[in-house]
Amino acid sequence: MKRIALPAQWRRTWPLAALLLGSLACQPGASAPGPASTIPDEKMARILADLNVAEAATARLNGYPKDSLKQVYFKQVMDMHNMTVSGYESNLRIISAEPKRMEEVMKASEMLLEDKAGQ
Repeated sequence: MKRIALPAQWRRTWPLAALLLGSLACQPGASAPGPASTIPDEKMARILADLNVAEAATARLNGYPKDSLKQVYFKQVMDMHNMTVSGYESNLRIISAEPKRMEEVMKASEMLLEDKAGQ
């Protein structure tokens, strides 16, 4: 199988994007989101950064242990940020409807990860 060469920026964020898209795809049909989000973009960036760390922590695992541990980490991240899964997913839908805003939140999340890596 031939590997696709991804830009360095995408290689770091594709696991997070896959997790986000997967969490949205598994949900039942939702009503149209309201005009404003309920979570500030800064908080959303922190949540995304923490989810990316959780994804990295399970990257080398396979099968059932990986799936179970990812669920545990996802719940812990939501608890850390006093967030419900439905509130997070609702806000993610709102932000993802605005590509420029979503890009800004993702960049802010990447900057948080880079700051953590530098410490």
